[in-house]
Amino acid sequence: MMVRQYEQERGLRKETPNDFMPVGYNLRMRTLEHVGAVGIFLFHCAIGVVIFLGWLWQSIWPFYVGLLFVVLFQNLILGYCVLSRWEFALRRMLNPRLRYEYNFTTYYTYKLTHKRLSTRFVQILGTIFLTVSLAVSLYANVFA
Repeated sequence: MMVRQYEQERGLRKETPNDFMPVGYNLRMRTLEHVGAVGIFLFHCAIGVVIFLGWLWQSIWPFYVGLLFVVLFQNLILGYCVLSRWEFALRRMLNPRLRYEYNFTTYYTYKLTHKRLSTRFVQILGTIFLTVSLAVSLYANVFA
């Protein structure tokens, strides 16, 4: 405590919100942020499986088509995935130096293969995939 006070008096250190937090607060918050980020990552992966393979299960067809609409809307109108932005907001709290451009696919492809995919390429390919999947699914289940 004395070192912190000495540094603050001489302008060597500014007060931070963590200076006034109870002992252990930072560790608990970091743990919650990490668990939240991993939980969103796993949920994001599950959504990806449904988007790619949802057409196989006739019982979830309404959910599948709704999910395709929502993801296509996000891709066209927002230009990013809400889950990606949320996950990496939490990850950036843990590591402020984290570089992330709000594209789940390009980020994790690089982490796994150390090869960069263009964000624009992934966005265009994703839009094409979602549009074709939605058109085929609607044609096969509504118009056929």
